[in-house]
Amino acid sequence: MKTPDLQISLPKLTENIVTLKTLCKHASLQVTPITKVVMGHPTIAALYANYFDSIGDSRICDIQRMTDSGIHTQYMLIRSPALSESLQTVELCHTSLNSELSVCHALNLAGEKLHQKHHILIMIEMGDLREGILLEETESFFREVSSLNWLEVVGIGTNATCFAGIIPTEENLSFLAQVKKTFRKVFHKNPLISGGGTNLFHLILANTLPAYINHIRIGEGLLMGVDAVYKQPLPGCHTDICTLTGEVIELRTKPSFPIGETAHNAFGEHIPFRDKGLRKKAIINIGRLDTDIAGLTPLDKGIEILGASSDHLMLDVEAKPNLQVGDLVSFGMNYSALLFSMSSIYVEKRFIESLQT
Repeated sequence: MKTPDLQISLPKLTENIVTLKTLCKHASLQVTPITKVVMGHPTIAALYANYFDSIGDSRICDIQRMTDSGIHTQYMLIRSPALSESLQTVELCHTSLNSELSVCHALNLAGEKLHQKHHILIMIEMGDLREGILLEETESFFREVSSLNWLEVVGIGTNATCFAGIIPTEENLSFLAQVKKTFRKVFHKNPLISGGGTNLFHLILANTLPAYINHIRIGEGLLMGVDAVYKQPLPGCHTDICTLTGEVIELRTKPSFPIGETAHNAFGEHIPFRDKGLRKKAIINIGRLDTDIAGLTPLDKGIEILGASSDHLMLDVEAKPNLQVGDLVSFGMNYSALLFSMSSIYVEKRFIESLQT
């Protein structure tokens, strides 16, 4: 097989979908699965469309890819639209998340041009310092967008963990109750309240998620089977859906400490080395062009990752005396490693149809 090779188990993913959808239903949550980590891959999107009423992605090109592949559903653009994307956003997306008035006005003009209403969620800053208007701006912002005839303001949303690493809690999400009151005052209806994503599962499992949150955006939980805050396995979920495999292209016994004076490497790093004497080492045809090396875990406990360059992954395989050139070595992946591998043109993507494969 061609390597590097990224394998994704569709049966295991399906089981995660069913498990988390059931869990969210018990918490009275609508679910939008997120496809950005797989770049809107049609195979994954088609599976999601069988179980959910909408699909979210952060990139217009991914949504275009899914639409061109015949996957017809309600698409949610989860990154604030660029002004230059306003027409495409209205054309392709049922809903988008917004925090800029100028963009809302552009979406309204696009809706008028296309004679098509566009739904928006207004994002509120909760302290993670990514997108969102400030709490004190909400009423004036709401009143401004309420005058835009081609926009339907359907709710509010917030985000945490992604930038500053803020952990969502019952306390720091409580501002949404106040924003809900302001929303009802201006729009005279109850909002969809999208309180976050996989970073909410520790609250869902503890039955402490505020009841006014009624929508969740899930990406990592479905494909990784872990919560996004503590990286703990979610009950009943598979954590081994994705596997990256490379081939041994060199096998040598070499010193474990560099020979000669050292400087920073090609990536500006100073790598700490421990002198363990001569060690059996393997090089795999996986590099930083293919994945986030820090997000890989060897599936064989006798293998240790030493580091990587653009194209080479260096391993200590002293405990694997039978390893040979041409052998395959596989790794478990975290979210970051999957993200980089899916976006690498050098990595073969393969979907496993059977649990026995």
